[in-house]
Amino acid sequence: YEELEQLLQGASSAGKIGKACAAVEAFLQERSNRQGDGEVGGGGSSLRPFFQRVFPLLLRRLFGLEELAAASSAGAKGWLHILAHSGREADIARVVRLLAPTGPLLSALHEIDADDQRALTWEFPSECLPPSTQRLLALAAAAVTTTTTTTTTAAAAAAASPSSSSSSSAAAARGGPPLLEE
Repeated sequence: YEELEQLLQGASSAGKIGKACAAVEAFLQERSNRQGDGEVGGGGSSLRPFFQRVFPLLLRRLFGLEELAAASSAGAKGWLHILAHSGREADIARVVRLLAPTGPLLSALHEIDADDQRALTWEFPSECLPPSTQRLLALAAAAVTTTTTTTTTAAAAAAASPSSSSSSSAAAARGGPPLLEE
């Protein structure tokens, strides 16, 4: 994995990015072939270290997350940015093939998910998402907070009034409306 990590880390131009993506693709293909041959340790279990060690680095390089984290950065320039401005169609095609929904990267992720039920997680900064997606996430978070607050307020009100709670419980037990207490 160290050799693959070094290759990804050193890829800073379009040609090197294409070679790094080719290396990732070849690595994943080799692991996939091991499973097809019935080799012990092939398949999803042999891919877990890749997704724990190499995949987070690949994400950082693709989206320029290292530059984004640096305080002096005026703008992240990850592989996608570099390739978009390079005009090198062959390197762009290689990255697209690697990242395609049926490409080797997502196919390997699906394979590990099917073979190994332990979850894999990665952090991805929301500021790297498009503004419209950031707004949707903020709205969803606000809705969850409002629902939680409403539920908590209702539970607190019920707890503050134990007599009405007990009369409601008694009423429910006998199948009628709660009795008014004086």
